[in-house]
Amino acid sequence: MHGHNQPFIFRTKHVENIFVFLVLLVPTLLSGGSLLSWVCMTAIFFSFKHVQISDRLRERDEIKPQPDIDCAQWLNIFFVAKESLWIMFFVLAGSYTAIIGSVLFLLYPFWRKYYRSKWPLKV
Repeated sequence: MHGHNQPFIFRTKHVENIFVFLVLLVPTLLSGGSLLSWVCMTAIFFSFKHVQISDRLRERDEIKPQPDIDCAQWLNIFFVAKESLWIMFFVLAGSYTAIIGSVLFLLYPFWRKYYRSKWPLKV
């Protein structure tokens, strides 16, 4: 954990944050950058941060001999269902920044699975 007296270490989460921020910034700017667009982008970015942290918690729990959370297997099922419904809603509403955000959310578990296949957690 990064504390006040520890040096900053550039980690994967920082790369993910920069990538998602830039991907969301493009449609926000292309749509005219209205207040509504900026609020949408910011909400999506913080939703991504929530997904990012919950996925890391799930990864840590999965490597334990006896996982702490007995319903963790439902996390991805509900995640895919929720994001699929949000994409349908955003398509109907014409909110392109939100559509892109939801697609990024749906791809994120695949990215993390690939990432952990290359850099597994240590028990």
